[in-house]
Amino acid sequence: MAEMSTNVMSNSWLSYDQRPIWQYVGSWILLVPLLFFATKGGFLHQNDPSRLGEFTTDISSTEAAQDRLEQIGIWVICLAFMLPQARRIIGDLLEFKIIAAIPIVVMLSAAWAPEPFESFRRGIYLSLTVLFGIYLAVRYKPLEQMRLFLFVGYAAALLSLLAVVLLPRYALGFTGEWKGIFGHKNDLGVLMLFLLTPAFHLRGESRITRLLYILAGLLLIFKSDSKTAWVLCLVYIGYVVTLRFLGRFRRIDQVFLALVTLLVIGCLGVAIYQNLDILTAALGKNMTFSNRTRIWSAVMTAIWKRPLLGYGYGGFWRGFVGESGNLMTSVGFSVPHAHSGYLNIWLQTGAVGLGLFLALLTGALHNALACLKANRPMWADWYIGLIVLVILSNLDESYIFNINEMTTILLIMAYIGLYRLARPLPDRQTNAIPNTAHG
Repeated sequence: MAEMSTNVMSNSWLSYDQRPIWQYVGSWILLVPLLFFATKGGFLHQNDPSRLGEFTTDISSTEAAQDRLEQIGIWVICLAFMLPQARRIIGDLLEFKIIAAIPIVVMLSAAWAPEPFESFRRGIYLSLTVLFGIYLAVRYKPLEQMRLFLFVGYAAALLSLLAVVLLPRYALGFTGEWKGIFGHKNDLGVLMLFLLTPAFHLRGESRITRLLYILAGLLLIFKSDSKTAWVLCLVYIGYVVTLRFLGRFRRIDQVFLALVTLLVIGCLGVAIYQNLDILTAALGKNMTFSNRTRIWSAVMTAIWKRPLLGYGYGGFWRGFVGESGNLMTSVGFSVPHAHSGYLNIWLQTGAVGLGLFLALLTGALHNALACLKANRPMWADWYIGLIVLVILSNLDESYIFNINEMTTILLIMAYIGLYRLARPLPDRQTNAIPNTAHG
């Protein structure tokens, strides 16, 4: 994909080369780091409790050295793609100051972290992840982004199915649930859903191939036994169906129906809350949501000790050392992360970092509302869907601003894409390809 076709007008944000994505050498090279990020760096790792958290340090020095070599190799590949686009990346970094502020805060947090060097090292990787998200946003047009991640999803689904059959030692979890090439069952369920999203919106691709991919993705999500992924999957399917349904009405009718839908969702929320014990029992859970409420309570206790600046990026989850050790002692079991992306950010970068993240989401939602027009392109729905998944997936899991993670890349891409679509330039309105409109 590194070589773009000469028959595509470079000044058109809407045009793109319609050749299959797999025909590009660059796509195959990028597949390696993107699969690495999709699996959070846990590609085909054996079951190991010490690897379940982003910030735990209780794996052996040999394994840690191997992980770091993998990271360096991945980033060598990424930087080879990014450096030729350095001026454009820097330009976008200067334009989107809220995105630029995130790595700045993360890097500064090393000054008050318990292990400044380790925090600084992790901060570099997160900063590179943010820059890589900008690179994909400036280098590839929206439809190319969708096709690229569809390609990654095809590979992840196929490799996961093959791993379950041929390498069950690596592909099955502690109790037989599927985790495929991912590090944990929840990662298979949630991150596979992120990779599945382009298939719900793309047009012009092979319908049979997309249908088979959707079925395979849904099978993997179901067999992951991740209740979080099941709920997110139902929500996303509901989101897609709702958009298709609303697209048949006039703008004023769409607003009315959207308000009615929100009212219905609110009523359902109240009903669920009042019958939470029945619902959790049906999902095989209890009222503590697999002890998450106990973890959240202990995390909040730790947060209020350093609410403004936190413990530094990667400075809290250090196994049984320091504050994370106190937390594990209080809850009575090992805890790899906060089980909430919002709390995880607050723990590490304080209210300052959490405020930046919430401001980023607010800006994305504001632009999303501006993009909800009858003639919107298909990628607008994809970008909005990604934002919705980021918001919901981080309620009870930590899937944002971690090292080696795809969701941060997708969030940056979606934010930039929605911003540009909401504030179009003249060259983005010309030379539109056919069949790109919603529906």
